[in-house]
Amino acid sequence: IPDQDIKGSILLNDQNLTIRSEIKFDMNQIVNYEQYFKLYGLEQFTGVLTIKDDLASLDLETDLSNTRISSAIDDLNKDKGTNLKTIIKIKDLSKPTYFIKNSNFKSYIGPNNTGYFSFGNDYDRDIQLLDYSEGFHIFLSLNKLDTNKLSFSNEVNKSLDLISIKLKTKELNFLENTYNDQEFEINFKENNINVVFAGKDLNGLIKVDNTGFMRIDLFDTKFEFKGLDIVESQSNFEIGDINLRFVGKNIQTYDDLFQDIDFYLLRNERITTIDNINVSSTNLNIGPYKNNEKAYISYNKTNDMYKVRGSYKINNEKAPLKALIDYDFEY
Repeated sequence: IPDQDIKGSILLNDQNLTIRSEIKFDMNQIVNYEQYFKLYGLEQFTGVLTIKDDLASLDLETDLSNTRISSAIDDLNKDKGTNLKTIIKIKDLSKPTYFIKNSNFKSYIGPNNTGYFSFGNDYDRDIQLLDYSEGFHIFLSLNKLDTNKLSFSNEVNKSLDLISIKLKTKELNFLENTYNDQEFEINFKENNINVVFAGKDLNGLIKVDNTGFMRIDLFDTKFEFKGLDIVESQSNFEIGDINLRFVGKNIQTYDDLFQDIDFYLLRNERITTIDNINVSSTNLNIGPYKNNEKAYISYNKTNDMYKVRGSYKINNEKAPLKALIDYDFEY
């Protein structure tokens, strides 16, 4: 709370003390979750402090007109000058917990950073059944989510003690592919991350273990390889190296149906390797060449050199493999 002159009133009635005043807060000092939810501005609150039966509670109210909300998730943004009537209730100042509510979102922050944040109303039933004692939970009901704007880092997860994220979005932009009515559930437990996502054209699982190894399973999915270069692209996940396995079944592209896809992707500062490749489709088939030697493609960025091994059958010059790596298979 910045230094300020506080004016108000004091009412004493039957051993109950009520103090009313106007208080200003530097909003950036209250909430700052970097790219996901950040507040800017000096906001004025109407405060009511009540002392009854040795219990002190505080109710705060504001229209947030002097506050700008910034987020990489477009639906959460709010411009300065836009009114958003908000209440904050603190039941016991000796053991403070915070309930925050407005027409866009509500949040409860309990002891040791437990509680929830909910944007929209789709998960009200889940919140009623929630056990707050475990950690912090996030519920989002969005009109649009663009994953290209997000940078996934464990720092926010650690600072919030995140247990789970549940998300519904009417429109999802993922690597320049657009999906409608998509749902996600993300659970964090003992340095492991489990993700389940489902919708009409995008379905699958993602698992990340405590070593950083990631497995991605996609099934019954439509995906266009638009400008995705495995060798050159910068991952949105803030990790120095990549170590993952990708498994896909029934993956529809613009002109092909992949019955089965299975490969490992390994990348560090110098070398990117697509290892142990097995692909089965109409226009692209990849597998061992002879003596069951595994198929792989390796690129050394320092020397600008490819190493390729395996059996590659490409029936279409626009096959997705050519969208993934800049290598001339006609050479």
